Amino acid sequence: MNNVSEDDREVLLALVPADGAAIGNVALQRTLAWEPDRYVSVRDLLVTAGILRLGQGRGGSVRLTEMDDEVVARDKQRLLEELPLDGSGISNRFVQDRLGFTDERYAFLREALIEEGLVLRRRGGGAGGAIRRASTLVGDADEDESVDESDLPLDQPSAQERVTRIRELDLYPAFQAGLEAWANGQGWTQHEVEVIANQGRRATGGTWTRPDFAVIGFKTYEYTPGRVRDIETFEVKLSNCPIDAVFETAAHSRFATKSYLAVQRTEGLPAEVQLSRIESECQRFGLGLILFTDADNPTTWEFRVAAARSEPDPTDVEDFVNIQLSRSLQVKLRQWLH
Repeated sequence: MNNVSEDDREVLLALVPADGAAIGNVALQRTLAWEPDRYVSVRDLLVTAGILRLGQGRGGSVRLTEMDDEVVARDKQRLLEELPLDGSGISNRFVQDRLGFTDERYAFLREALIEEGLVLRRRGGGAGGAIRRASTLVGDADEDESVDESDLPLDQPSAQERVTRIRELDLYPAFQAGLEAWANGQGWTQHEVEVIANQGRRATGGTWTRPDFAVIGFKTYEYTPGRVRDIETFEVKLSNCPIDAVFETAAHSRFATKSYLAVQRTEGLPAEVQLSRIESECQRFGLGLILFTDADNPTTWEFRVAAARSEPDPTDVEDFVNIQLSRSLQVKLRQWLH
């Protein structure tokens, strides 16, 4: 198993469903066209590393371990409990050794906690870097926005920004359910909804290059040759949405055929003056504007501005797919196209 190549691991993982569904060993081996010994070696290494879990079915099956919500929640809590309560930094390598997690498993959990605003990176810690708790800062920010952040690393957002981000993240599960329902009614021959926001601090090409969601779909038309590919992006914001969100959404049109800004409506927000400005800027950039109260019910969404369709440069599309989308979706797109 020590002779398993990184490429083999990546290729096999790319075929395992990203949504946590199981896939049969027979189907995987047939798709990969590998000899049985080669397949078993790669699969077993990924199982030992805690990345895949074995399942039932004729010939057996596998699924992504990290998609098991109970296991993820338990392991994230275990990691948090290893961090000093006073907020001081601790070496990643020390925490990983204490927990006994593989490199892949530890990195997955650490990045998830950073994305949720519960953990911060710290300078020091040796080659593997260091982290610290952020929960005390987040809690303080709810009560008092004048948090002393002088000890934060220079590349970290403010406490108030982290609180806003966490509250946006709370909207994601419901909005994803609504987006799935909406996409099912758009007439695509094939489509996938991808959550792009939860990638931790993974490099994605610069500021405003990562939408919260993307829907990738294909349609066939009677009088248009070939398949028409759509990439529609969605940026989700709270009801106190700043005007900058429009420009952030506009940046996504570089690689999207349509881009939408989806804004929550609560307790009279956004204010009509602010909403009027947001609407005007969306019209100017050709962006769609969605207002929602019930994020999971697209029949209640108000499409305040219709998104204009454009055709981005193929190079930008390739970069977006290769950098932003999951390996499993990249495999599906290649299958749809060929």
